Amino acid sequence: MHFNATTYRALDTPVHRLDARVKIVLVVVYSVALFCVDTWMGMAALVLMLGGVALMARLDVARIARQLLPVLLIIAITIVANSFVLDVSTPAASFGYRPPAWIEALPGIPLAGSFGFTPVGFSRGCFFAFRIALLVGASLVFTTTTSGTQITQALESFLSPLGKFGVPVHDVATIVSLAMRFIPVTIDEFNRVQMAQAARCAPFEEAGALTKMRAWSTVFVPMIVALYRRADRLADALDARCYGAGQATRLDEGRVNAASMAALAVCTVLCVAIAYMC
Repeated sequence: MHFNATTYRALDTPVHRLDARVKIVLVVVYSVALFCVDTWMGMAALVLMLGGVALMARLDVARIARQLLPVLLIIAITIVANSFVLDVSTPAASFGYRPPAWIEALPGIPLAGSFGFTPVGFSRGCFFAFRIALLVGASLVFTTTTSGTQITQALESFLSPLGKFGVPVHDVATIVSLAMRFIPVTIDEFNRVQMAQAARCAPFEEAGALTKMRAWSTVFVPMIVALYRRADRLADALDARCYGAGQATRLDEGRVNAASMAALAVCTVLCVAIAYMC
């Protein structure tokens, strides 16, 4: 299978050994801290924090960074939308961002009348782009270090109070977990079919929109058919294992160990301190 950053990697690291529920809570806490931080110093601290976790988990940071390519369009739109304003003489709004004093002192550059480029807006756009990249990066680290079974059990544990009201908690957790795991499967299937069609000289790079549409249709149609076949085999596997016949059981008791609790406390304190001080 072609590796992508959303594929679980079974390694023996402190991050992999953490309880999945703790990792979900830490992702939420980290995301909240990202939106509370409004300075570059705080953003740099959160970058170092996520990078340290990725290195501790022995993940290829460069390979994970390449998985951010699909969000480059959103990042580019964010930077452009903040960099250009209709009136460069109007002071730029903060929107939860405190620019450095030397950037705030730089004047806007008129391009066509009052429309122009503002250094403060460009700095703000880059800040928001970093926020988006770190949000995606944190989710990638989570999915890479947590198996589908662990995610299912964690979601089931969080949703367990709803079981008193007749909500099929185990079924909901399983469906969510399968949906998450079909994302890397879809990416792998797309890469496989695209490489197969490229080997058959499909004209992906030729000029002409109609020609390209016909070429890419030879990728998407087989990919969708293959995904339906995978879903059908998954349904047969669940049926063969008598899924839904009764209450599901598990081998472990689902208790959070001391190491996971310590990691939760330390990382939460760090995120709160960074959000408060920066």
